[in-house]
Amino acid sequence: MRRNSNVQFYSRDGIQKQPSTITPKEPDLALEPAWITYRQIEAGRRAMARNKRRGGKLWNGSSLIVQEYVELSMSGRTGERSFADIITSIQYWVIQSITIPSLFIAGWLFVNTGLAYDVFRTPQPNEYFAESRQGIPLISSRLDPLEQLDEFSRSF
Repeated sequence: MRRNSNVQFYSRDGIQKQPSTITPKEPDLALEPAWITYRQIEAGRRAMARNKRRGGKLWNGSSLIVQEYVELSMSGRTGERSFADIITSIQYWVIQSITIPSLFIAGWLFVNTGLAYDVFRTPQPNEYFAESRQGIPLISSRLDPLEQLDEFSRSF
């Protein structure tokens, strides 16, 4: 039997404890540093790829956010294997990742919150025409548009 994903946890004294609410279809944002396993990173990558196939927005470098803040170290028994085989197999990786709040975020959340505009220093869609910048109307009347365009081009 499948458990309901919208479950709330209550303690006996009536105070709600962590995790308070699990809501499906909402991306989660890391709020504090944490340890991440390679399985969690792979699950996140698969979820983002699946979302992109279904028509969702995905920033192409979302996996780079994970790779920049991940330090890989070896653990476990390797047996009689070459070093190249060991380091290419992710089963032997212990990923010590500091999920810096608001940096370790999913790709679609990165685009939707507008962080992508801040990172690449491009104006957001509502900032292209600011109130301080006046637009010059090229054509004010539809009766003589060619004459108005000629006047405008002569002014330069």
